[in-house]
Amino acid sequence: MTEYKKVFLDTSPIVYYLEKSGLYYPKMKKFWNDYKNCDYVTSAVTVTEYLTYPYRQNNIKLINAFYAFADGMDIEIKSIDKMIAEKAA
Repeated sequence: MTEYKKVFLDTSPIVYYLEKSGLYYPKMKKFWNDYKNCDYVTSAVTVTEYLTYPYRQNNIKLINAFYAFADGMDIEIKSIDKMIAEKAA
């Protein structure tokens, strides 16, 4: 994967990293280090999927952690429209 410059992040890897999942956190930490020179992209769907639980729990710490992570990693958040969804399919 080293030949790629842009990496799309699904929700799960972000959850594993931010919530320090015992099984996947070390792998995600290694991933960020191995691909630190890539540009990261995720979708508005990931924002919704990740933040649903923290908002329901009124967990401001997790909400802030998500935005701090996304900003700190300079993750571009793309909107998804019908055309993009069809291209992805």
